[in-house]
Amino acid sequence: MERAQDLNRVKLRVALARPETPLGKATRALLENFRHDADFGPDFPAQFYDSVTVQTDDARALLNALIAARADAGFVFSSDANIERARVQVFPIDPALNVAATYAVVALPSERDATPSLNFIKALTLPQAQTLWRDYGFEPIEK
Repeated sequence: MERAQDLNRVKLRVALARPETPLGKATRALLENFRHDADFGPDFPAQFYDSVTVQTDDARALLNALIAARADAGFVFSSDANIERARVQVFPIDPALNVAATYAVVALPSERDATPSLNFIKALTLPQAQTLWRDYGFEPIEK
């Protein structure tokens, strides 16, 4: 494989996150997007699901299946893929097809002083923190 579009050109053993997990939900949404793309076609999701040999509960387990050669391909969030970039081949997804995962950070109301929580949230938006987010495959934090 040389690019993500090769997924439908080769018979592969696929690792897939279970549908009830955040990764599983995002993967299924991505496969639906692929259905409408000429490089993949309307039959791609069904062919992909037919090739599943490993189902996992999270990205770590999915990456482990790839590293252990129990599967040839699978989808994980880029932040997880970056951790194992030396041991797995990573292919970018066309931004027009990709599915964004959004994470929230909040300070819960407390009877105690909320200052430490608010300071932590503020620290997450500092330029140094933004660099770290990007290094690990996350987009910058929107305030």
